[in-house]
Amino acid sequence: MEPLFKYSLPLPGNTEKKILMQSRSTIKFAACVPLILLAFALFAATPVRAYGPAQWQVTFSFTCNVSPCAGLGFWGWCDFAGGTTFDSQGHATSGTAGDCQVSEYFHTPTVFGATCELSADLTGWSIGQNGDFFFSGTDIVHPTRLTAFCEQFPGSTGSSPFSNVDSLIPAVPGHQNLNGVFPGLNELQIQVNAIP
Repeated sequence: MEPLFKYSLPLPGNTEKKILMQSRSTIKFAACVPLILLAFALFAATPVRAYGPAQWQVTFSFTCNVSPCAGLGFWGWCDFAGGTTFDSQGHATSGTAGDCQVSEYFHTPTVFGATCELSADLTGWSIGQNGDFFFSGTDIVHPTRLTAFCEQFPGSTGSSPFSNVDSLIPAVPGHQNLNGVFPGLNELQIQVNAIP
């Protein structure tokens, strides 16, 4: 049997044979790695539809750098699914499932600073008389020590479980640039997508 390498040092006992066998095993494993990665990529790319296809997708962001709200901000997204009623255009106006993920922060030097993430599992939602999304469900805040702080942001859940909370997000498809609408408001962007 030929060694894998042209030059080899004589080794005691069966050491040379063991090294040769380990080298071949390593080569076989290395040849399988691309197949393993391909299989993983195919399964990882499969979407999970825990609550069915979304009827609405919303993203939003807010930052304020001028008193009285200097250092305050948030950004996130919501997905509204499980449509039960629909308008004349085919847009869902209420549903039974959804998800919201929101990061919130407030940083005022020498006074207070906090950053938290709120994850809401929606068990119901609707478009209210004022045109905003209202939702019900439960939430989890990370870190948990900031739950009371994080749940008090405008449009947030207020507690868990929560019911019929006004998200302050208008159910109007399109992009809304509300920069400078209110004094001290540096940026407020809302993107709403209706999915028929």
